[in-house]
Amino acid sequence: MAFFSRGSDPAAADLLEIMGAKSVMEERDLVAQREAYRAAWHQNWTESSLDFVLTVPHPFPAIKHGESAKANLMTAGYTCLFNVVR
Repeated sequence: MAFFSRGSDPAAADLLEIMGAKSVMEERDLVAQREAYRAAWHQNWTESSLDFVLTVPHPFPAIKHGESAKANLMTAGYTCLFNVVR
C-alpha cells in the first residue's frame, strides 16, 4: 500500500511503512515509553499546581448531526493526545 500511495500521499505512505506487527518486546518497549511520558506529564502537572486545563475538545468546526462517519482521525488528534497523557 505504501508503494502505491507514495505518489499521491507521501505522508500516508510513510505512515504505512512504519506501521506493522510488533514483537512482544517491541510492544512492551512502546508501552514503557508511553508510561514514562505519562509520568513526566503528571510530574509537570503536579509541580505546576494545576487542577484542570481548559482546552478545546475539538480543534475543528462542529460536525453536523449524523455526519460523524465523515470525520477522520485528524479531527480527534488533539483530544486523543490529551486523553493519552492524562
